[in-house]
Amino acid sequence: MPGKITSPDAVCYASGFEAPYEAGPSPFAGGPGTALVAPDGTVHLVVVNSEAAAAGASRAATVTGYEGFSTDRPLHGYTEMFERMLDHPNIAVRVGVAYEQIVASCDTRITVFSGPIDEYYGHRFGKLPYRSLRFEHEHLAGTAQYQSVGTVNFPNDHDYTRITEFKHLTGQTHAGTSIVREIPSAEGDPYYPIPNPANEALFKRYEALAETESDVYFIGRLAQYRYYNMDQVVAASLALSRKLIDAYVTSAATGRIESTMPAPLAA
Repeated sequence: MPGKITSPDAVCYASGFEAPYEAGPSPFAGGPGTALVAPDGTVHLVVVNSEAAAAGASRAATVTGYEGFSTDRPLHGYTEMFERMLDHPNIAVRVGVAYEQIVASCDTRITVFSGPIDEYYGHRFGKLPYRSLRFEHEHLAGTAQYQSVGTVNFPNDHDYTRITEFKHLTGQTHAGTSIVREIPSAEGDPYYPIPNPANEALFKRYEALAETESDVYFIGRLAQYRYYNMDQVVAASLALSRKLIDAYVTSAATGRIESTMPAPLAA
């Protein structure tokens, strides 16, 4: 096992978190690793394999969601929540197409881009590496309970890095159970940035282009090349939405949208 990360900067770099998070001891009794501790003392992340994290290895090197992350979910599930959010005459949903295929036919006075930032720029400086996942679903008809909690992380010793058992999340009572194993992959849809100095330097070149944009706003894991948890992404999205609402107003005189927003990545 590689040595522990002892520098708060190293922990924050490896995890994508920034100050005021600090490094602390692993919450596992006698266990390896270093915890990422919020100002209120909540453990938000544990770096278990510092060498893999620093190198941006293809397999997961962290245990996340140890404490402090809410397990609350929408009353009727995420599918219905998004369906209701998108059910508006001013919203058109297009799937199965790339941004560059439809941008010419879209009203792009304001663009909020959450895809890979290198893809937005046509991989001008080369492709940024991302880690993907492969999901293996299995139904165990004769097993009432596979594991004691909804999600268990396996950061070091298996091909898969996480197993989720759904009945813990839904509250179902059933003689069988269904699980899914998450297996890291270098191929497939991009899910996670791979933090290391070389990738960060490449991202900074794209970030410099983004900062010259007018009325284009980059947000999320892929567009900002940072590991964000769901609560962080939702909070950042709401904050950007408020800034856009406050900054872009329809002029009664011209009918045009006037902008007073700062540089895109300032959000």
